[in-house]
Amino acid sequence: MAEEKKITVEEAQRYFAVSCNNDTFRLLEKTDRSEAENDEMIHQIHASCWHWSKIGEPVNMVRGHYMLAKVYFELNRVTEGQVWAFKWWAQTNALDLKDWDYAFSCEIIARSFASEGNQEEFDKYHGLAKKAVTSIEGEKDREICQSELDRGPWFGMQG
Repeated sequence: MAEEKKITVEEAQRYFAVSCNNDTFRLLEKTDRSEAENDEMIHQIHASCWHWSKIGEPVNMVRGHYMLAKVYFELNRVTEGQVWAFKWWAQTNALDLKDWDYAFSCEIIARSFASEGNQEEFDKYHGLAKKAVTSIEGEKDREICQSELDRGPWFGMQG
């Protein structure tokens, strides 16, 4: 019989924060999600944020807010997406986050402006996102950011 390993509440919180976030990515990439999977995606990313709020650093919560915006934009729930996008933007700037965090900030704000049909602001932030992606230090991080910049929804806008 396998021996049970006891873990701390903090270890459990971290496990669920990471697990829920990672499964949200899996569902985001799925092209034929059911309505139940859409609901699951929303629940999971909110759960991830809640768990990070208990044990994480401010940057963990900020990154969770990015994912909330991504999920809501993906589901065409624009108003909710904009709320989380602008929280992410403000918090990224307040924490003075750089590299891929900054690139994702520009990307999600560009997406927010695209969702409301604001071509001028979309062009500005999409351009900043493209420039930021090219300056990301790690090749793998740069590829991940570029793939997010390449995927929709862009609400009919093109950069």
